[in-house]
Amino acid sequence: MKKEQGVTYIEILIAIAIIAYVALGFTQTMLNNIKSSQASKNKTLAYNKIVNWVETNRTDYNLLTPLSYPNWSIQETGTLSDRGASYTLQTRISELILGEKGRYKKVDVKISWTERGESQEIIFSTIKAKYD
Repeated sequence: MKKEQGVTYIEILIAIAIIAYVALGFTQTMLNNIKSSQASKNKTLAYNKIVNWVETNRTDYNLLTPLSYPNWSIQETGTLSDRGASYTLQTRISELILGEKGRYKKVDVKISWTERGESQEIIFSTIKAKYD
């Protein structure tokens, strides 16, 4: 009797199942990396928007009294990236008194956006020293 060599259908099906399982794991890992990369990009863009707003409006702090913005006030809205993550940039100004002559304005800038159904936010605080 001559023994024929080759692969059976069962062996082919097992090989395809193993390759599909590995490919599925690889695809899931790639999708998670893409989502993580987009989240990191949005955080960087949000932080840059805060810093740009603070630098642009730095001289305007002298005109604002702490009582004019005691609560969060919307200053700007828009989209963070081409994927359309909408953001809201808000400010809050309060007065700090440190010592006898130390009057300061504390300016809090908050940016919030929704990403994959979850709310995200960054709060940046700065102090305008000694004003009268």
